[in-house]
Amino acid sequence: MAHKKTIIFIWSRGGGGHRTAKDSLQQRLTQEYAKKGIDLDVSHTYDIMGEYFLGPIGEFCVNLWNKSQRKGKVKTQHCLITLQKCADRLFYPIVFLKFIHLLMSLKEEPEYVVSTQPICTLALLKALRFVNKKRGWGVRLHLYLTDMPTQKASHFLRSLKRIGRNPLLAPLLTVYSPPAITESEDFWRQSCGMLEVITDRVFPIRNAFLQTDNLKEKLRSLHLMLSMGEQLYLIEKETQVTFLMLGSQPPHRGVLDWVDAIIARAQSTKEKHFLFVYCGPNEHKELLKAVTKRMPKAPEGLTIVPLQTQAEENLALLMARCNRTITRSGGSTSMELLHLFQSGAIFDPLNRETLIHDEGVSHWEAGNAVYLMKTIQAQYRTPFNFS
Repeated sequence: MAHKKTIIFIWSRGGGGHRTAKDSLQQRLTQEYAKKGIDLDVSHTYDIMGEYFLGPIGEFCVNLWNKSQRKGKVKTQHCLITLQKCADRLFYPIVFLKFIHLLMSLKEEPEYVVSTQPICTLALLKALRFVNKKRGWGVRLHLYLTDMPTQKASHFLRSLKRIGRNPLLAPLLTVYSPPAITESEDFWRQSCGMLEVITDRVFPIRNAFLQTDNLKEKLRSLHLMLSMGEQLYLIEKETQVTFLMLGSQPPHRGVLDWVDAIIARAQSTKEKHFLFVYCGPNEHKELLKAVTKRMPKAPEGLTIVPLQTQAEENLALLMARCNRTITRSGGSTSMELLHLFQSGAIFDPLNRETLIHDEGVSHWEAGNAVYLMKTIQAQYRTPFNFS
């Protein structure tokens, strides 16, 4: 490689979508720069809730957030999002000073800074402007929305509206987002003011979901072999497949209610059916054990497969093949579903169901849900009105 460049990545462990977007962009940008003969250094990654920036306070917030997701405590999540405005002010000095220190420690000017999270965007920009002036740089911040662009995405849009009115800061920020679906032609102007908004780029989703030609080729097979961990599952074309995935930290009660509802429905049909159930990351076994205990209750024809962390290639193929997806409409999952539909990498799209878990939906997830309803005809459902 003839040259070497650096891009700085800032993300957050709150939920899974911010990390997914960061990982995707690291991989994609490395490949793009390699085609130009440039060696890209993507090792400068910083969790804003982690040790470098917020330390123990950030760790406490992440644990509270993830626990509230697993327990289905949406009020706690709403409270944390409501407090984000206060957190932006409270954490401003820490983030501002530490980001200045980070930038000043670099030997060479980075290409730009990527952020896939909404916390302290104003502090990051002001620190960037300070260092640019100090060192004669022209570094910009690229902010990727990890939720769909609706008015309910206030955790991102709140600070963008303020920044977009600032003629000194607005030129330093570019926003990347899926296209807005709204009756108002002024959505971006009202939400972002003078900011540059780019809506025609590939979503920041996992690379396996972008390999749509590969997925289409596999879906054409009469018999599809799905690999999940050490197990292989033969999926025939007439077999019904449901994928239940209620977020990166799935609410235990909600998942178990859906499993019970699908078992009850399967009692009245003899069709062959696979139910794949995402039970959270590997370090949490409680939900996995609870789903496993329900497996003997499944009638003949229904196979329940509890899952934890899986290779992205397996998850992409499963999401493309399944006849029914049940989700909480998190930002990353919504973008992955939307991309599969738009690229035609969906098995039997005319009979595909996309159901959104209608219990404890957070404010921004409700915005994602509306977006999916308008684009891929998703529907709200609960385990108690599922038929």
